[in-house]
Amino acid sequence: MARYWIVVGGPEIFGTTRDLGFTRHGFKSTRRGMAAKVQPGDRMAFYITGRKQFAGTVEVTDGMVEEQTRVWQSDKKPNELYTFRVGIK
Repeated sequence: MARYWIVVGGPEIFGTTRDLGFTRHGFKSTRRGMAAKVQPGDRMAFYITGRKQFAGTVEVTDGMVEEQTRVWQSDKKPNELYTFRVGIK
């Protein structure tokens, strides 16, 4: 059974996910537990802080992997790598 997740983040993080064609999304280090529970078939809704609005929904295609390359960049957390990643569409 699919689960539904709300992903809360700033516009720059959502913008990077959008620029990647909604194929990948990264979670910050404090969200490791949540990211590990996200499974293929689950749905995620993006809520953009500052704008106070939902920006879209996606389906998860691949479970969590950990990667150390910098893809997402946050002005509030410049050292965060968003290492916990899932495939989406």
